[in-house]
Amino acid sequence: MARVTLDVGGTPWVVNTRDGGEDEVRRLGAMLAERWPTALRAAGDGGVPQALLLTALMLADELREAKEQAAAVPHDG
Repeated sequence: MARVTLDVGGTPWVVNTRDGGEDEVRRLGAMLAERWPTALRAAGDGGVPQALLLTALMLADELREAKEQAAAVPHDG
């Protein structure tokens, strides 16, 4: 089991991952960190827990949009 420390909003978060999964966890952490300032501003007095929820909702919305776009693309076969 490998461990990766992610920095999201200046807070270190230690994450366990399978051996060899470190780079993928770092990439995912970078996605969180990229959205963090927007989420923190939107959270207002809700602080870190609210900002984490908003970050997750942003990513879920992007995933939904990507799935809709993929479904709209005609597939040969």
